[in-house]
Amino acid sequence: MTPVDIAIVGWASATLGTSAYALLRALLRGRPPRSLPEMPAGKVLLIRPCAGDEASLAHTLGSTVLAGDIERSRVVFAIGHHGDPSRPAAERARDRLRAAGVEAHVEITSAHGLNHKVAQLSRALARHGDGCDYVVVADSDVDLSGVPLRELIAPIAPGSPAGAAWAPVVESPFAPTFADRLSQVVLGGSLHAFPVLAELDPRTMVGKLFAIRLDALEAVGGLRSLEAFLGEDAELSRRLRAAGIGVVATRVTAVARTAGRSLGAVVGRFARWITVVRAQRPGLLPTYPLLFCALPCVLLAAWLAGASAVSALGAFALVLAGRGLAAAAAIRRAPSERFVGAPWWWLAADLVLLAAFARALATRTVSWRGRDLLVGRRGVLELTS
Repeated sequence: MTPVDIAIVGWASATLGTSAYALLRALLRGRPPRSLPEMPAGKVLLIRPCAGDEASLAHTLGSTVLAGDIERSRVVFAIGHHGDPSRPAAERARDRLRAAGVEAHVEITSAHGLNHKVAQLSRALARHGDGCDYVVVADSDVDLSGVPLRELIAPIAPGSPAGAAWAPVVESPFAPTFADRLSQVVLGGSLHAFPVLAELDPRTMVGKLFAIRLDALEAVGGLRSLEAFLGEDAELSRRLRAAGIGVVATRVTAVARTAGRSLGAVVGRFARWITVVRAQRPGLLPTYPLLFCALPCVLLAAWLAGASAVSALGAFALVLAGRGLAAAAAIRRAPSERFVGAPWWWLAADLVLLAAFARALATRTVSWRGRDLLVGRRGVLELTS
């Protein structure tokens, strides 16, 4: 074998080894126990930031009443302004919760922070956080049916070294488009799947569904101090670790029901996430072509470098095998909600990630919630002119 052949096969072997490591960790972690942990004492504030009329919004907001331990919570649906299209669904969900005896509110936040989600959360917490010990944040597209909140709260009970806990989220969209399926393959059957990232990097949370103890949040500056960051979850994780406060990934896996997206919307979403990595964890940026979207990258590198056909095919087979192991690791966490697709789906999904990676390298400007924002150093946002 030539040095080029060795390099290409070694690269492919590294992707296989990374996937195998993630699967091993998932197997060692085991299935969630049948019995739930003890629910710690204290009041929980559950905030669901809402914006726009998503295809599954009525279902996902309505699912809040089906969350485990919801009777111990105060629920707030945070909406930016009175005319926001999410308001009718939020009000119906609030009424269902009140009928079940749960304290629930729709809060018109009038938030204008650069990170609209964090601005909504900050104002909802300021107005409804009295007497609460924990904050749980669940994005509006997350289905909370059957999700036991105690699984998020128990690891961060007083006396625990951890102050924040997060649950990986996979996608299972209603009436999915082709683009929805591609996103589902990435987030449910690749190294980029959040259940797999929970095994590879459990100390950095993905903020679609997480809980934090209020004293830990206040110790790192509170939500308001995060309003200028695009990747508020990555910045919050960094601050917690710097303060010696742990972040843990739970065994709970939740489901997001977003649907009806175009290919451009899916690429833009991943590009925004990769821009966060570029700004806030630049050392991890090479993992996208090297690991997360390796299928087309290995083939392209083999062709450009003049690797032999045998080495190129062998490397491709190793990357495919790694992709299968990554899918198995994700399925281990979410066995009933999966669409990993055939190998051609894997290649197509990797091409989507590669396009998003290229966009994130080409510009630091992102379009989010109807605004064009410039992502500066450490992920700090600025309005473009």
